[in-house]
Parts: sequence; C-alpha cells; structure tokens
Amino acid sequence: MITIAWDIDCTLNDYILEILKYINYHRGTNFQLNDTTHYNLTKCLPFQEKEIWGYLDNFKLEGKYILLKPNSEILQWLKKYGDNFHHIALTACSVKTASISAQWLFTYLGNWFRGFYFVPSNRDEKHIEYDKNKIEWLKRHKVDIYIEDNEDNYLQAKKLGIECYLIKQPWNNGEPVKEILKKITRRIK
Repeated sequence: MITIAWDIDCTLNDYILEILKYINYHRGTNFQLNDTTHYNLTKCLPFQEKEIWGYLDNFKLEGKYILLKPNSEILQWLKKYGDNFHHIALTACSVKTASISAQWLFTYLGNWFRGFYFVPSNRDEKHIEYDKNKIEWLKRHKVDIYIEDNEDNYLQAKKLGIECYLIKQPWNNGEPVKEILKKITRRIK
C-alpha cells in the first residue's frame, strides 16, 4: 500500500490564517494571509522569534487549535479515496504542543491516519534530538508520497526521490489542493 506523509499545519488545516487572527486580536494588528511571504512567521512579521513562538504555542495550549477544521477538499477526498492509502502525519512543532497536534489529527482524521510523527521545531526547549528536521526524518523512513506547504522541505524531499506535492499557499509556488488530489488518485490500482 502506498504511504502518504502529510504535513499538518497549513496543509491539513488553516493554522496560519487562524494564528494571524489570534495575533491580530492580541496585538491590535491587521495581518492578512497575503502578508505571509514565508512559511516561517518569524521571517515575515515584525516580531522577535520568541514572541512568534509564544503565539504559536499559546494558540494550541489555550485550546484554540483543536477547534480548527480540516481542509474540506482533503476531508472529502479522504472519505472517498482515503482507504486506498496508508496515511501518516509528519509535522514540526514544539515538544510541549505535540500532543495537541496529535489530538487534532486523530479527532478529525483518525479514520484514515495511523501514524503521527513530529520533529521538534527550533525552540529553546531541551529535547532529545533524533532528527534535526523533516528531511532527516524522511531519510530514515519509507514514504512514497509527501505533501507539504514548506517549499524548502518539498525541494529537499524531491532530491531524496520521493514523489512530492507542494500545497499552494501565499508563500510558495505550489499547486491547488484539487490538482494534487487528482494526481494522487491516479495512483489507485
């Protein structure tokens, strides 16, 4: 069976859009999705890294993350074709919020997903380091298809020979979800 590794945030859900609303509420700002010229908010918003990390973590720790709905196109595709593939999630998040990301995944998409893997994101947290990033993780595990919104990860994964798809976001040159799902559906035997 073909294994698909999905990024979670901004691929399976609209995390960045909701984070921007959260930041706007707390800071009195008016950031929009088109202001995100990079997947890493510390590179496109005028805040210190630790402040951005705080917003990202607090959004999850305050219970707002679990309320995010999955991408509706992906959810409909999973309902129709999901049982033809083995689905796992590969995400980068803080150690202290990984369980929240896993809870979100299995709450909404647990009918299809059987694995949750995370690489600790670059925080000041102390943790055991198995892999420095998703690419190192992908080198150690067998994945047939990888779906991501981070163009750097997408390009590096392609170099590993993995069939990769880049989900369209304002910060990348990806494809619309609908087109990606059509291509993956063609892999059904």
